[in-house]
Amino acid sequence: MEIDIIRLYQECPEATLNVKVSDMIEANRSLVAEAIQNYEEVHKQVEMNDLLTGQEVEQYLGISRATRERWGKPDAFGQPPMLPKIKVGWLVRYKKADVENVKVKLDYKHEMRDSYGSY
Repeated sequence: MEIDIIRLYQECPEATLNVKVSDMIEANRSLVAEAIQNYEEVHKQVEMNDLLTGQEVEQYLGISRATRERWGKPDAFGQPPMLPKIKVGWLVRYKKADVENVKVKLDYKHEMRDSYGSY
């Protein structure tokens, strides 16, 4: 029998459960296996050498921390973040390719502004 514990907690925060130790151990093993799988998937997709820290991104793009964090969130219309971030464990990193794409967009925007004035 599967129970959505979070939903149960939201609906009945004072509920008391009786759980077998073996079920708790199995649930723990399942969570650990899922975390390991997620970790391995991230490492398959991206090598650590291809990632930048937040400070490296700020320096490269010439932006503030607040701007970097704002660009890392979806916009009000649900569009994906301008600067997607990757969680590696508890660390936040950025793909070099994503940062370089943002740099190209910023350079183009500045070039257009300088050529045609503000728009």
